Amino acid sequence: AGNDFALYDGEHLAHNNSRAWMVLMSKAGALVPDNRDVEYIIGDVWINDTQVWDNRIIVLRGNLTINATGNLTLMGTQLRMDCPQNGTYHIEVLSNGTMFIFDQDWDNTTVADASVITSNTTDGKHRFLFWVRKDARFEMRNSELSWCGYSGSDSELFGLKIQTNNATIDHCYLNNNWRGLFTWNSSAKIQYNKISGAASSGSGIASFMGSPYFSNNELFNNPIGIKLSTCYNVMFSTNYIHHNSNGLNIDDLTNITIANNTFYHNDEDGIFIVQSSPLIINNSIIDNE
Repeated sequence: AGNDFALYDGEHLAHNNSRAWMVLMSKAGALVPDNRDVEYIIGDVWINDTQVWDNRIIVLRGNLTINATGNLTLMGTQLRMDCPQNGTYHIEVLSNGTMFIFDQDWDNTTVADASVITSNTTDGKHRFLFWVRKDARFEMRNSELSWCGYSGSDSELFGLKIQTNNATIDHCYLNNNWRGLFTWNSSAKIQYNKISGAASSGSGIASFMGSPYFSNNELFNNPIGIKLSTCYNVMFSTNYIHHNSNGLNIDDLTNITIANNTFYHNDEDGIFIVQSSPLIINNSIIDNE
């Protein structure tokens, strides 16, 4: 109601006094208005039990932490991180914690019901951070992540950083992040995603160590589509890598298969290989410089 206040987790103030008019872009290019009420939460939020945030718009001026006993599910929810400047606030899933980010109808062809995690101010100067730690559980399906991560040599700043093996990102749109996705010593499953708009020194996906799995992703309009370094037992199949400065860069990989992918209209190399002997099968490499 117009001026009602509510208390969250015993300490966090939410104020439902405004109405959102966010505009989502559907896959067909149609604009999807959103006129749900906005909830404001001021202060850090700790998830210690099982919670479901369903069909909500939340502006969070604080950190969101899922503890080892915590389990947070977003379903058709927009979470806008309200950072005064780059890196002020973060989302963190601690070891043994669980976070699910889903749409409402489990249909990847619809967009209006997607969960969206983004910055409350989308000018590139108010970016947030996102970490999924070792032994956490993380799934993101049919959802969107944007304006995460910013410049710096510390991998904690890169954007969505996944350090757990128990992670899946499926049918999601990752855009305008510093690096679309960064995995560290992880066997994450990354499939059927669109990843674009990484920052000037970033990449759509960067993976260091571990055995990530990549299938049916589209990476475009990034400085580097995907960069893999010191990984092992990697399957990279049926991906579409186009209109990046570089397509796929691999360095010091062991046992990697690159199969049935399409690399086209990248400004420099479609595939750039250093100190690796990949198995390359049935790829299309077209009009790269």
